[in-house]
Amino acid sequence: MNMKISIASEKIEDRIQIINTIKVLNESECSEIKNSFDNLYLIDLIGNYFKIAKNNYQDFIYCINDFIPETIDEIDIPTIFDRMKLDELKIESNRKLLNYLSSFKTLLDHIFGILDDEKEIKFKKFTNYLYDENFSYRFLARLRD
Repeated sequence: MNMKISIASEKIEDRIQIINTIKVLNESECSEIKNSFDNLYLIDLIGNYFKIAKNNYQDFIYCINDFIPETIDEIDIPTIFDRMKLDELKIESNRKLLNYLSSFKTLLDHIFGILDDEKEIKFKKFTNYLYDENFSYRFLARLRD
């Protein structure tokens, strides 16, 4: 059975669907469209990993800028209960930092996983440059590892 793939238009007249073929696609065109959809899927996937890393970053920043100062302001006189709050702050800020670092590592790993050899070499050079030129990148990478 030889299946044809077409680009078509559709309209509905008197509750009847009418489909008109605009163009029958050849094998090369079908392959190109499939490859394009595959690439779009990968871009969407990377976008999702980026959103996860971004959300984890925002959670960490909230913890540092809002949650910790609010909790410290609540502590008047050091007590055992306040010590428990401080321990909770350390655990929570550490958890959020590790979530961010691991989600960023996952993002990079997935980017490397989808690139062809030529693009992977260029991306590796770019990330190496960022690592070499930015203390914060080196610091966070060492914390992560």
